[in-house]
Amino acid sequence: MKAEEVKRILEELNIHPSKRRGQSFLLDEDVARRQVKMAEVGPEDVVLEIGPGLGILTRHLCASAGKVIAIEKDGRFCSHLEDLRLKNLELINADALEIKLPEFDITVSNLPYSISSDITFKLLERRFYVGILLYQFEFARRLVAMNGTNDYSRLSVNTQYYADAQIMEKIHPDSFWPQPSVQSAMVMLMPREPLFKVTNEGFFFDVVKALFCHRRKTIHRALAIEASNLNISQDRIGNISKDADWGRKRVEELAPAEIGALADLILNTRIE
Repeated sequence: MKAEEVKRILEELNIHPSKRRGQSFLLDEDVARRQVKMAEVGPEDVVLEIGPGLGILTRHLCASAGKVIAIEKDGRFCSHLEDLRLKNLELINADALEIKLPEFDITVSNLPYSISSDITFKLLERRFYVGILLYQFEFARRLVAMNGTNDYSRLSVNTQYYADAQIMEKIHPDSFWPQPSVQSAMVMLMPREPLFKVTNEGFFFDVVKALFCHRRKTIHRALAIEASNLNISQDRIGNISKDADWGRKRVEELAPAEIGALADLILNTRIE
């Protein structure tokens, strides 16, 4: 698809791409083909696409999948997609963040940058085989980052608790219109059972959030700041810090499993 064609269709639909929402449209058919191939989409698969837009990826998915469920918030895009008359396409006109996601085997999507984090975790709450998703490259780096690196973050820990993540390739801005100011990346997500157990998953994620507000501080200092939010008394923080020498380690140094162990230790010493 050429940029001129995208502009023409958008003008007919009276749609103006939103920079605030990171809205760009894929032009490169080869990128869409590689996404479908990488996901190994077959005739038995139900594929979920979020934000199909003008349908460049949707058409390739429908050519390979048994069924494609596309969730599109903008009714004008829905009208355009209906005009494509793709027989195995089920179109849902809704905000993917606000509805219960349907059952699916594979997800292949080019996500608006503005919802990348929220929709990724909503997807990972479901069971599926594989996801091939396009993200902003800097976001993708944080998804896959290991402890001790500059990109390691709350996003890294939460994602790696649920799934294996791998950057498959970088996508140049000229593959989209309007061209984003940053590069994109194609990421493979492979959901799996957590590699470590925690007593309370909700509390584990609360601890991750609290600690990464102070990622360069020591565990002792971070816990002292977040004590009230985690319902820990200040006099118990010293004991937690001494256990396994947590106190002198910095938040960004802890692997996800270590944060899990720390969350369980905190849980056992919380104020009753």
